[in-house]
Amino acid sequence: MALYRLPQNEDFKASVNRNKWFSSEETVKMDVDAIIFCNKGKSYLEIDFIVYEIVPNTQLIITAGSMVKCNYTSEDFIASYIIFKHEIYDEVTAQLESSFTFFLKEYPCVQLDEKRVNKMTYLVEALEDFYNEKNNCFRIKIFKNNIQSFLLDVYDKTRTLFKIDKSEKIGRKEELFIKFIHLTYEFCPKEREVGFYAEKLCITSRYLTSITQSIADKPAKLIIDKHTIQRIKIILKSSNISMQEIAYELKFPDQSFFARYFKKHTGMSPQEYRLKY
Repeated sequence: MALYRLPQNEDFKASVNRNKWFSSEETVKMDVDAIIFCNKGKSYLEIDFIVYEIVPNTQLIITAGSMVKCNYTSEDFIASYIIFKHEIYDEVTAQLESSFTFFLKEYPCVQLDEKRVNKMTYLVEALEDFYNEKNNCFRIKIFKNNIQSFLLDVYDKTRTLFKIDKSEKIGRKEELFIKFIHLTYEFCPKEREVGFYAEKLCITSRYLTSITQSIADKPAKLIIDKHTIQRIKIILKSSNISMQEIAYELKFPDQSFFARYFKKHTGMSPQEYRLKY
């Protein structure tokens, strides 16, 4: 399937109104970056073990390293997409804060308004033209410029995903929230207590929870546990190491505590999850 990989010797590919989609039979680790727009139909796509509903006017940005599985796709599903080497992503986002990547992983799926949908449709059509112009000596440079402009625009609008008042006081909260998300990707799943992250941010646990509650409608502990379970699922899915070894590596007191923690958040034991998926 084209969305998983690039054609040989190509740095990018773009295609409009394609009805082919991800296989529903396997979980795939992406080795390219993908920008996808749903034109028609419905799909349920699992990204890093979180299920997202994909309907018309949905935009998806899936970064390399993400675990992806399609649970359902309607027969009339059509999407447009752009895929490209992760090296290009690193190059065109070099001027942005590293937390931007963490936000894309946290919020890969957004619903677009009609004006932005029209803009994105034009972008994919233009990049498909450049992809087919094999003799254009500026082909890759033009592609990079377009992708950079697109990602800069996404970066500018990232804050609209949250209920943020643009006052100076809330701006400080937003800054702390971004740093907190960054820290969870760096230290989860080995560090699972709010106090650890609050100490890193030089604030109290209560204040950190008030920040996440006001910005993301979630307590800090819930965000930490969600990231922890995602990472544990990836370990269970992608390796054969024993439950005891996982418990030790992730600093759980023992294998039994690890199993109870996982079952509390998923409804099944780690072994059951590994056998099922």
